[in-house]
Amino acid sequence: MCLPAGEFEEFLRNPLENLPCIQDHVELMKADPDGLYHCLLVTGEGRHDGVLVESEGYGYARYASYVPDAAALEYDSLSEFGAGMSRLADRMILEGTSDTGDGNWVFYLDQIQKECDFSFSENPALTELLADILVERPEVSLASIRSDCLELRFYPDFCINLQEGRKQSLAELVSQEKDSGDNMSRENGGQAMGTRLKDLLCA
Repeated sequence: MCLPAGEFEEFLRNPLENLPCIQDHVELMKADPDGLYHCLLVTGEGRHDGVLVESEGYGYARYASYVPDAAALEYDSLSEFGAGMSRLADRMILEGTSDTGDGNWVFYLDQIQKECDFSFSENPALTELLADILVERPEVSLASIRSDCLELRFYPDFCINLQEGRKQSLAELVSQEKDSGDNMSRENGGQAMGTRLKDLLCA
């Protein structure tokens, strides 16, 4: 539903006010038996953004979500393409964060595109788009495009192997401190171990 620019601006400022276009399409906004929500996309003339509305039988935007680029939802082909790229990004991040041992992981383009209906080698702009999508994710700190691959650098907090390595290193350090403390306790009446272990935990 496309509103005149002024009405759309007013809707953005007061989304809880009754809006005729919402009242006229109340029956379209609902959840079907499969749990899929049917919403109304409200846009404005000359605007690229919009608002997804699920009014639940009311004449105002009871539940709403702002959409920065409404065109991606207005066209099925763009929506399907965006969903495909999102699934690909999810798979790449899951694989990279699960398997990397140093925070880096390389994805070769000829293998990636086996899951897609388009060719990254023939459309370099798609590789750049995928890289942009990936760096917007909280797990990715850097996406580098090479001639035949895409190299990702992940933040250590999201890398399973790095986290397990840290835990193991800490456990070994605590064990070493305990062994050292046991030896010193025999010489110093048991006071050194508690002091050293407490300092380690504080650090």
